[in-house]
Amino acid sequence: MEKGLRVSTRITNVGQRPGDEVAQLYITPPAFDGAPRTALRGFQRLTLKPGESRELSFTLSPRDMSFVTMAGDRMLIPGDYELSVGGGQPGTQAPGQRARYTIGTALTLPK
Repeated sequence: MEKGLRVSTRITNVGQRPGDEVAQLYITPPAFDGAPRTALRGFQRLTLKPGESRELSFTLSPRDMSFVTMAGDRMLIPGDYELSVGGGQPGTQAPGQRARYTIGTALTLPK
């Protein structure tokens, strides 16, 4: 994870009309003191014709995957994370996809 992560997904317009979507990528970190519930780490707007699908990719740097601790240090924090990509925040009715990844070793990043 010290080099980052690439996330790819496919978005499909299942409707009968052309439509716009804003695909949002959220990270849900493991519990730590001061941890946010979720963090928006990327988004892409796209227009799709009826039935059209498109592959989207997000490239997350180590900084994108990091969080700031209560001590003010920016770190890759060990633990299990969840990625969510969809039309809204995780836990809402918005359709999306989820995946998990694990960071095994803490790494302090430059401020």
